[in-house]
Amino acid sequence: GRPIDIGAIEAAMPDVASQPENLEAHAILEALELARGIKSEAARRLGWSRQKLYRRIAALGLGERVCSARACSRSRSRSS
Repeated sequence: GRPIDIGAIEAAMPDVASQPENLEAHAILEALELARGIKSEAARRLGWSRQKLYRRIAALGLGERVCSARACSRSRSRSS
């Protein structure tokens, strides 16, 4: 998969770029979406270790917005 382009996110969302934690949260959520909830894949897309991804998810309070691959696949199959 393609790596996440933080610069493109900043250009598309200048108000978010002024708040680095929002930009980082958006990049994490985008990486997780592209990776279909697989955290190791999302971390690779961000150029991070899986442990760093978990730390940043916790630090940014994204736990409720992040699903595991299993939970993501279940919710998608129910909504289809």
